[in-house]
Amino acid sequence: MAGVTGDEGWLLSIGIIPEMRTQISVELFLRAVSAMRTQFHNIDPNEVSDHYIKSINTTNVSQLKGALSQLYGHLLVTCPTYHFAKQFAKSKPGLVDRCRDTICHGADLPFVFGLPLRDQQMFTETDYDFSIDSNSVVVNTSSGGVRGQTLNVVNHFINQFLNIPYAEPPVGPRRFSPPQPLKTPKQPSCFGYTLEGWTVGSIFQDIYNGSVLATNDVVIVSVNYRLGPLGFLYGGDHTSPGNVGLYDQLLGLKWVRENIHLFGGDRDQITIFGESAGSWSVLAHILSPLSKGLFKRAVMQSVLYNKNRPALSTVEGLQKAKDLAKRLNYVDLMVGATKDEGPVLAVSCVPEMRAHLTVESFIRAVNRLSDEYRNIGVEEVSDYYLQSIDTTNESQLKGALSALYGDLITCPTYHFAKQLAKSGQNISTHVYGN
Repeated sequence: MAGVTGDEGWLLSIGIIPEMRTQISVELFLRAVSAMRTQFHNIDPNEVSDHYIKSINTTNVSQLKGALSQLYGHLLVTCPTYHFAKQFAKSKPGLVDRCRDTICHGADLPFVFGLPLRDQQMFTETDYDFSIDSNSVVVNTSSGGVRGQTLNVVNHFINQFLNIPYAEPPVGPRRFSPPQPLKTPKQPSCFGYTLEGWTVGSIFQDIYNGSVLATNDVVIVSVNYRLGPLGFLYGGDHTSPGNVGLYDQLLGLKWVRENIHLFGGDRDQITIFGESAGSWSVLAHILSPLSKGLFKRAVMQSVLYNKNRPALSTVEGLQKAKDLAKRLNYVDLMVGATKDEGPVLAVSCVPEMRAHLTVESFIRAVNRLSDEYRNIGVEEVSDYYLQSIDTTNESQLKGALSALYGDLITCPTYHFAKQLAKSGQNISTHVYGN
């Protein structure tokens, strides 16, 4: 099943073109289209621009932004999605369903993973019931004994098993190499879910929690894999062959096929699914002979795919690796933070920041942070930020939570700068604000 959202381009264009957040003109529109040629070599900027602005008022900034948003959606996601589905349907008649729904790129994810059912404060007054049972459950797998927990999710009891190792840690000489199967069974003790992305993400992001999906008589598995240079650096030889993040996924998929029956799943009814970069991963496994026979069905939402050229050629990949090596060998680095990093982050992540915040909701917000930052002591952190304020003053409570969210950026920033400075790099620091 392949699908797209109703307006794929809005979020993508805002992330790529700064002018989309302020003012945009016809000239900036043309420059943005011309810049696309670095990725899509066959684009004619004038012809493409004429097509998207011919029916709008080019003096209207809102209409210009809408046209550029539509172009990005068509070029990066919608057209490639339907092109791939069409080509695949020719080889597999009757096996492809297509759909188009929701609003913008990524807007469907909270609903796919049932977030409104788990956090009604962020959405509507949907029935919500999420608690952890004290009883645990153990399953013996090829990775050793796996201990999980029983959860009550929207009035359904499900078993949750997290952070199951399926490969040897990619460290030392294995850092840029394809993954190796586990040699020694290990007993996992951490909990977390994965994010399908090729450059950024966290396995602990709440939006990818599959507990609600698991209430529909299915077993949900998310595979953690290497991202960015660690997962996709191409060095031109066997020490860094590139795409090892996809090989991580492949080994994880093999682990699932070998062990899923132990969790009540059917190894012959495996469906792989993903959105955005996750759908790119799904596409890769559909096309790769290495993944043949490991799954039966696939769901792709918003495919980032260009039929005319690879995502990155080997020549471009090797040059990027050389550029990265130069930057890492020696760099004059300026590291900085704004004076108050936290307010925007806190408002975005904690719904109560936009309404009414209490000590109880403050502690709940810190508890949610512990899902992503596993070493957080909720009580200790809460006491630290509340100790010097009037906890009956809502303004001070919001200020304390903003300070906490800001420190999650400021402290790692300076810690990284301090550690890098020890290696002899030329480091300067700065703070924006009065």
